[in-house]
Amino acid sequence: MSFRRVFMPTVTLLAYTPDPARTVACAAKLCYSSSSINDLREGLTDEKVKSFVEMLSDLGHASPIEHASFTFAVEGVSRVLLAQLSRHRIASFSVQSQRYVSLAENFSYIVPPAIKALGEEAERRYADQMSQMHAWYVQWQQDLGAKG
Repeated sequence: MSFRRVFMPTVTLLAYTPDPARTVACAAKLCYSSSSINDLREGLTDEKVKSFVEMLSDLGHASPIEHASFTFAVEGVSRVLLAQLSRHRIASFSVQSQRYVSLAENFSYIVPPAIKALGEEAERRYADQMSQMHAWYVQWQQDLGAKG
């Protein structure tokens, strides 16, 4: 069996909120102050930012933290992991579409640790089955007229 490419997880930081603590403190202070945003910004020293963010944490006022943003590209992980991450919604997710992105050329898969633990023969059977599923996938794409 010559076809076998196993996912290798990679995480790349694409973008982030510069000075997230200051952004969080500024956004939260709007909830507690009648001052203008410019006045709030000017009055925020590093020490005040630290103190205010700690106070928010102690109070359990977590929603201002949502103003800080970090965008990651996560590749080489299973659909199961992606389902769990998005189920326990701690972030916003955009997942590569299996409807619009063909896997005819880049069909990759995870070998579950439980299968690896069964030994080489089990891994070989799993790889054979994955190869067969890939062949079926490609055939259905052709039958349905998919491009890519």
